[in-house]
Amino acid sequence: MRKLIVLAALVGWLPGLAQVKEGFVRYKTAISGAGGNEMLSALAGNSGMSIYFKNERSLTELVTPLYTMRTLTDSKETITFMDGTGEKIYTRNPNSALKRIPQPKAPEPVVTVTTEKKKILGFDCTKMIVTDKDHKGNTATLTIWYTDKINCSASTGFINEAIAAKIKGMPLEIDIDKGAIKSKVTATELSLKPVPDATFAVSTAGYTERKAIPKKDPR
Repeated sequence: MRKLIVLAALVGWLPGLAQVKEGFVRYKTAISGAGGNEMLSALAGNSGMSIYFKNERSLTELVTPLYTMRTLTDSKETITFMDGTGEKIYTRNPNSALKRIPQPKAPEPVVTVTTEKKKILGFDCTKMIVTDKDHKGNTATLTIWYTDKINCSASTGFINEAIAAKIKGMPLEIDIDKGAIKSKVTATELSLKPVPDATFAVSTAGYTERKAIPKKDPR
């Protein structure tokens, strides 16, 4: 389940315009290796993620064959809804509380921004290579193609906060190499159309609240 969540940030732009802060993006995911777990690879291949964003608000929807997870974030709090495994639960965290959670110490990721460029969905993207090591010494290499024409605070769930803070825009393609397991996340659809405020009006009706457990740095 944890690996599936890992498969668990995009906005369009026009040349010469400032960073866009409103829109919608859809990603597809793929995984290989998975420790020989072909079922996990198949499940990952049938998973997808959509992100709606508008200024400081974002709604991320991760859909897999086993569960659906939605994360609503604004300037004040983050609410996560999980629907699957026979139950519907949600957790609520004030952003200020999340910032106070102690994190295991890990080395800063090593980031190299290259001069390589390519177009993804019609937008110029820059290649970034990241070497990331967690507090246990496990290493991952990420190849990230991002556009500097998008400004979105939503997390894709594929990269941690330390890496996300170093990206000057929005990733449209991410390759993650963890040795035996390799993952790929690719943006397949992008819209610049205004996002209705109603998109972010989610309800907790029908869900049971579960007190959030302080999260550790996913690195």
